[in-house]
Amino acid sequence: MNRTFDILQSVVGAHGPLIVEYRDKLHTESCYKIEQKHIDQMIKKIEDLSFTRISQTSDRSFVLIE
Repeated sequence: MNRTFDILQSVVGAHGPLIVEYRDKLHTESCYKIEQKHIDQMIKKIEDLSFTRISQTSDRSFVLIE
């Protein structure tokens, strides 16, 4: 499945941490300011999970929807 992670780019420059929730588990990137490297690291953490879309839930958090 080809997924787009473009929505994650919207938080670059925001204060951290970067948070993605999936099946009641939190995936986090601890940082003071979210940079591209934090987005890249988060993508590596979630790219193999089974979900259909990403929804932004706050200024720096997201949920993966099956």
